[in-house]
Amino acid sequence: MDRPIIIENNKGNGTLKWVQTSRAEKSAGSAILGRGVALYDFCMDYSTDLDRLAADLHFRMQAFRTVTIWTEHESNKVRKAWTGVCYDHPGKGMDSVMSADVTLPLLRKWYTFEKESLETATILNDAVHQLWEGDFVQMAVDLCIPHKTLMLFRNWAMCPGEDVVRVTRFASDAIGGKEALKADSNILPDKDGFIMAWRYAEDKLLDAFPGKRGEIEL
Repeated sequence: MDRPIIIENNKGNGTLKWVQTSRAEKSAGSAILGRGVALYDFCMDYSTDLDRLAADLHFRMQAFRTVTIWTEHESNKVRKAWTGVCYDHPGKGMDSVMSADVTLPLLRKWYTFEKESLETATILNDAVHQLWEGDFVQMAVDLCIPHKTLMLFRNWAMCPGEDVVRVTRFASDAIGGKEALKADSNILPDKDGFIMAWRYAEDKLLDAFPGKRGEIEL
């Protein structure tokens, strides 16, 4: 059966910014290292010392090697996430990571970007199982997310854009936070509450042009 056609919400200022990349970052090393270390930390429940990462070149080299070796033997989702990082900065590697243009502010920026992306993708994946009983097609319809885009998020093949990060966080907080979507949660699933909160947050953001949405409080 064909999937339903989804018409994305748009009040005249554009749809939600669905995906985001680091391709425009001039310091490729900062983006590659920050995102790679965030991927490792997220999956391994670790917290890398970013101050040391910026200041200590030997530590930086070791951290980058750890990430590249680790991703080779991890799950398909992890490999897809790392492939996405490398795709954003083709031909860049250790030389870029060791460059003098790698700074602490940029490392923090891209570390946070990747962490928020992975957290958002995880919330959406938990939501489809706990609230939609695994029916990602119906979830896409209810939230007006293109089917392919939703699957790319769930597989870690693309990073959710800032708009999606904010709307997802608002919706999950409205029903008890991301912990409420865990399989072993004692909080009753509230699909309607998640949908209503998502639509409310999305509607507020769509009042503004993409470049101004960060100024809107949810």
